Amino acid sequence: MNWTKLLSWIKEPASGNVSILKKIATQSTLYPIWRQRNNILHNLVLIPPNTVFRIIDREVRNILLGRRDRRKYNTLLSSWLQFT
Repeated sequence: MNWTKLLSWIKEPASGNVSILKKIATQSTLYPIWRQRNNILHNLVLIPPNTVFRIIDREVRNILLGRRDRRKYNTLLSSWLQFT
């Protein structure tokens, strides 16, 4: 996937919950991937992909748990758990 396709995917029409979940997942994915890139370039260290995925998953869960008392976020955690 490239940057243009990612932006189009985020902007695709979707129900409110799916749209929010896509944005949170994207936001939570970009930093760990950037960090992985920098680890490889500067430290010659490769973090295993399953570890990167766990970091992304934990970040999404933390965001959703932190906002679960807000009406539009209260069902997003169960939606995320279905995807993963």
